[in-house]
Amino acid sequence: MSTFEAMDIGRVDDLGRARFDGAEVAAFSAEFDPLTRPPTVSPLHICAAFMRLNVEFHRRQAAVGEASVFGPSPGVSDMIWHRPVQAGETLTYRQTILDKRSAPRRPGWGIVTTRIEAHDEAGKLVFGMRARVYLRTD
Repeated sequence: MSTFEAMDIGRVDDLGRARFDGAEVAAFSAEFDPLTRPPTVSPLHICAAFMRLNVEFHRRQAAVGEASVFGPSPGVSDMIWHRPVQAGETLTYRQTILDKRSAPRRPGWGIVTTRIEAHDEAGKLVFGMRARVYLRTD
């Protein structure tokens, strides 16, 4: 069974936590988003933290024999920041599989749609988006 076939709609994966310390927030903003002023965390930084955690999650999966072969992402949508995040906060990220389907124009590939969320330490949703990615089906 391929990883694509084994993905169950509704499955929730806990990706981990990201703490945004002051020095890191300032350095990220200076290099990538000079319009965001610390101690506010750049929205791009919040997304970059998700990407790092997502890559680490899939590396852990591969280490236990659940390797996935990903292709490009057709994009993201419904990206919402519910409130500004401040330096010193820790966010917990998770993703839920919403849909999967074959990619008729790309034999051997499917498209997986997920909902990504980040919650603050009180459990309140602070960031969310919908993402799609190509995944090998064989």
